[in-house]
Amino acid sequence: MAFAIIDTNLLIRFFIGDDPIKATKVKELLSTNRDKVLLLDVVVAECVWVLSSFYKLSPEEIEDMLVAVIESESVVTNKQALRLAFDIWIKENIEFIDAYEIAMATEVGVDVIYSYDKKLAKASEIKVLEP
Repeated sequence: MAFAIIDTNLLIRFFIGDDPIKATKVKELLSTNRDKVLLLDVVVAECVWVLSSFYKLSPEEIEDMLVAVIESESVVTNKQALRLAFDIWIKENIEFIDAYEIAMATEVGVDVIYSYDKKLAKASEIKVLEP
């Protein structure tokens, strides 16, 4: 069984479908159980940024796309933390990376995030303090 990291640009081609040949190849890669694909958290965050800022997709559309990939049997990733990050992102209307911070804090049992980010401080899932 092969094991490799998948890059952001492959996922964007797959989601947007602007190059049908490339999109089909990525679909085949994600749907085979022969190869395992490591999806890094930073790649997910970059996909969120590209899809929201450049392609102007809604958070719900982005969540649907990325959760489908995260849940694929061929994908190895931090599924629980990423699913929680998407839930927080949608619920709290904060930046995805801030939602990811809260999700990771929750995963490891941290109950405080130090930040000057006022919007993050309004999130209900965690206590945010200034140093």
